[in-house]
Amino acid sequence: MLLKVFRDLFHRLRQGARGAALTTGAVPAAADTAQEFKLLLEANQPGRALEVAERALARDPSSSVLQYQAGLARFLLGDTAGACASLERAIALNPGGFDNHVLLGAVLQRRHQFVAALAHYLTAADIRPHDAAICGYAGNMQLALGRPTEAIASYERALSLDPENSAIHSNLLLAMHSVPGMDRDRLFEAHRRWARRHEREPGSPA
Repeated sequence: MLLKVFRDLFHRLRQGARGAALTTGAVPAAADTAQEFKLLLEANQPGRALEVAERALARDPSSSVLQYQAGLARFLLGDTAGACASLERAIALNPGGFDNHVLLGAVLQRRHQFVAALAHYLTAADIRPHDAAICGYAGNMQLALGRPTEAIASYERALSLDPENSAIHSNLLLAMHSVPGMDRDRLFEAHRRWARRHEREPGSPA
């Protein structure tokens, strides 16, 4: 159920991190590091990207951007414990960093620590309340935790921001079917909206 949304999240995080330091007003050396890190990620070389981030962190351990980059590289390498440590340092340095909370939420989700993941997704949603995707990620964790009523609210918020998102719409239907005694008219209307927006017309190409 959550696989497609998790893949979307992973792509979003990787795309967002590639140029993260380039938009922070960093000094030229930091910008050079960000560019090298970006190119190594694009070449699918997270190990070398981590080496670049670690060398830069040895010079500037107080950079939340570099801590984020190290966390992302470790995540791509499968080192979720190391990624958590890097991202917790990034958040300590920049508590309002949206990407820091989203990526840590993803790492915690991978570790099946859904309560902690949800907390970071909700923090990210507070930072950027008009981001449909993060509302969807919060809904996924609420659904995984057996809290479908909360998940429904998160998915409906997400769809109010991105009505064409088929993955979120499908998860909304799943959450609604998980609520005992769900109003049948409300459920029917949700299915009707999904069909109107996402079903192919007869004879259309696959």
